Amino acid sequence: NTVTHHHHHSQVSLSHVFSPAPFYVSNYTKHCFNWLSNKLLHEHFHFSCQFISAVLTNSPADPRLNPGMPLSSSGTNSYQQGCIRVTLEDSELWKSFHTIGTEMIITKHGRRMFPQCSISLSGLQPLANYVVMVDIVPADNVKYKLAVRHSSKEQWEVAGKSEPQPPCRTYIHPDSPAVGSHWMKQSLSFLKMKLTNNTLDQHGHIILHSMHRYYPRFHVIQADSPHTVCWGSFQTFSFPETVFTAVTAYQNPKVAIKRHVFPMHCLALHYSFYFGLST
Repeated sequence: NTVTHHHHHSQVSLSHVFSPAPFYVSNYTKHCFNWLSNKLLHEHFHFSCQFISAVLTNSPADPRLNPGMPLSSSGTNSYQQGCIRVTLEDSELWKSFHTIGTEMIITKHGRRMFPQCSISLSGLQPLANYVVMVDIVPADNVKYKLAVRHSSKEQWEVAGKSEPQPPCRTYIHPDSPAVGSHWMKQSLSFLKMKLTNNTLDQHGHIILHSMHRYYPRFHVIQADSPHTVCWGSFQTFSFPETVFTAVTAYQNPKVAIKRHVFPMHCLALHYSFYFGLST
């Protein structure tokens, strides 16, 4: 058997590690060895995610992500780096929320995002393996509050400096790793990713602070395994219309109404298409 140490890009034969003489390995020893191997891979995987998150977090700020900047035109819902192009699905929905101030509910047990993160990819090498992941990072270094002016118009205001951010977590798309042809054949969704305000969360949910602004970043890494993403070439993509404020309850009534009306409209369209009904 051969064990590959990715860090040194070299191979070490187990026959050189143990005695060259024949030896008997019991089932219990095999079980212990497999447990230790899985444990090391598990720890290395988490180190990889933390490492890449640290590298990406310390990268220069993307000027497109300034929440004060106007929305880009509807034709620029995709960005390209090198040969790889990433397109944000449901960009018009994101923009419609962005115009009134997108809010995302966070709970102790985790809540899925709406609008959800969904993208499509092109320009990948069809036979090369890729890992696709997303993380959510602060859009600025302040916290907010929703204030009511004399005109009875509610608007977000800065309420002070941001709280210390928890360690950045990364959500890896469950299809990872997969060849480029797989990623490009249809859009990919991060529907199962959940947001939480529980700093002690043990379920891998993305930990955020309420009343702080964030945005998702999509990372495309050419790697054969999630355990080797540290050494793979990667590109990062983000979209200005996906900036949102994390809240434990909707602050802006317009967002709450829009959030609950839109799924009902989608359901009506679904039944109209399926049963041939008119809406």
